[in-house]
Amino acid sequence: MRVLLASWGWPSHYFPLVPTGWAFRAAGHDVHVATQPGLVDVVLNSGLPAVAVGRDIDVPAVVRRARAREAESARRGAPFFFDPYLAAAESMVDDLLRRAEAWRPDLVVYEPTTYAAPLVAARLGIPRVRQLWGPDFMWQLRDRERAVLAPLAERLGLDGISPATDDTLDPCPPGMRVAADYRRHPVRYVPYNGNTAVPELPPRDDRPRVCVTIGTTLPKLGGPPDSLGETLAALADYDVVLATSAPPATAVPPHVTVLESVPFTALLPTCDVLVHQGGPGTMMTALALGVPQLALPSFLPEQPFYANKIVRQGAALALRPESVTAEAVAARVAQLVLDPAFRSAAAALRAANEALPSPADVVSALARTGSSHVV
Repeated sequence: MRVLLASWGWPSHYFPLVPTGWAFRAAGHDVHVATQPGLVDVVLNSGLPAVAVGRDIDVPAVVRRARAREAESARRGAPFFFDPYLAAAESMVDDLLRRAEAWRPDLVVYEPTTYAAPLVAARLGIPRVRQLWGPDFMWQLRDRERAVLAPLAERLGLDGISPATDDTLDPCPPGMRVAADYRRHPVRYVPYNGNTAVPELPPRDDRPRVCVTIGTTLPKLGGPPDSLGETLAALADYDVVLATSAPPATAVPPHVTVLESVPFTALLPTCDVLVHQGGPGTMMTALALGVPQLALPSFLPEQPFYANKIVRQGAALALRPESVTAEAVAARVAQLVLDPAFRSAAAALRAANEALPSPADVVSALARTGSSHVV
């Protein structure tokens, strides 16, 4: 069977697809990953074949324009900005359609905002499956999503499309799932952090270890928070590791160890708490590894949604952007370290994730869906 995975050119959106692609290939299926040219090397480094479609877009510039427009129209209730996703879809759709017509996949699996994929699949009558990054943020936006996709759907001769209603691979434990009326395929979240060497980790001392990260998306779109240096200084009672994708722009105190591009699957099992910006990949990786979390959502609209989901499970705390001070962060970290209820809740979420069907199990069911399309 031929399986087409699709992601626009942003690594954190692609990474959740990687274990699915591995599972399809291990089961003997032919897998291609369609993405924008700028992500091709990332796909190849993940061990999957890449197909370049469309052109790259300047995502930070698109986001800056969208934020400025929404700020100007805030009083009129401006919608969540779809601009980067639409720009990627418009870039990819014609080339993806041409490639899919030539290769004729039996199944299309895509991350939630790669809109070119469900449009092309609908045009060609190919079964399609949406793979979530975490709790289904896009479900609440399904009506708006359908509206903004209408012109592109019409261009392809489609009456309309709402990807949020497609068959969905959901990596969330039951307590974190969004109630929805699509066909859901529960799947274990298997963290993939990129293809990097595992460094020698600093030895633990008697202090609790706290990992601080701002992820990979925020540095590209808005830079590190101004309070990062003060936050690190306020955590002087802990063994602090700053996990970063690039050298920090601010000076770090002596009690902080800086690790660049370290895989979280190696680092987080040595940590007592993770402090992060509320991105779903980081949150779900910590969930899968059983680590209590402190979420500090920034300007990205989905981050408070994810933070609320993990807080409600008793495995995390969160601070609103206007409440983030070094002192507040230090107080929440102390609470997470000292109260064993947080670690118990995090362990329960890890066990709930491990009880879900593995990607290999789910791929068997999806293969039957795709096989029904083979002629």
